Amino acid sequence: MIEELGKESYYKLNDLIKSNKFPEVGSVVLRNNPGWVFVDDTDNPKSALIFAKGMGGLYLLGDHTNVQFKNELISFIESVVYARLTSLDISWIEISGMSEEWNGIIEEIFHDKDLGKDKQLVYKLKKHRSVNEENIDNVMQVDENTFDLEISNLDFLRDEIQQFWGRIENFLSKGICRCYLLEKEIVSSCYSGLVKDNIHTIGIETLENHRRRGYGFEIAKAFIDECKMKSVEPHWDCSNDNEGSIFMAEKLGLEIEYEYTCYWYRVSKVEDNDLS
Repeated sequence: MIEELGKESYYKLNDLIKSNKFPEVGSVVLRNNPGWVFVDDTDNPKSALIFAKGMGGLYLLGDHTNVQFKNELISFIESVVYARLTSLDISWIEISGMSEEWNGIIEEIFHDKDLGKDKQLVYKLKKHRSVNEENIDNVMQVDENTFDLEISNLDFLRDEIQQFWGRIENFLSKGICRCYLLEKEIVSSCYSGLVKDNIHTIGIETLENHRRRGYGFEIAKAFIDECKMKSVEPHWDCSNDNEGSIFMAEKLGLEIEYEYTCYWYRVSKVEDNDLS
């Protein structure tokens, strides 16, 4: 029977997150970032379904040959996970497997859904990339004093961080963030989305009316420079058809380390109504 694992027992999954393929998973298990953990056995978990709130995505890991877990998975997602996602205003199931074997299981158990999929590319920092330690005009480093400054749209930054971290204090103790300021307005931010050990996933958000002006690139460059100085490993994840993100990653001196498959389908109107 699939059950939710209490946070105090997340350590029981430490052996399942040794791989750094999905730091999103490790970030939840290590209790750096908010999410949910569901397992086949709360005493001795061998297979798990993990939700990373910041990404809004589900991940399958552990023993892919666990027949009981596989057989219960779709009914558990429909009876428990749908309602949880609806409470967060999420109407899509996004799910990835830690291995090709898990991908096969996803395609098998969701065969009657209108299942979409795409390839995701993960970029890591080239070892020889140089670091620019000079301050860049208009680029601000976020720290404990930032939220006391006279900035017109601090809620823009606060909302982004809380989506991934829950509490601002939690982020400030573990994360990195650079912002681009124009006339006391944050127009772009680059931040640690999720953290596993020294791996930081990268989140970038730019106000719509300030896009395509190079602000995102400038703060991403400053963010990655800070990562290298602090021996932090930046983790850049984008779909293989996102030409803009790919171009920026390569311009920043990142290179592809691996690919994986992300699956998705929309929770139908009928299923939404069944939750009421």
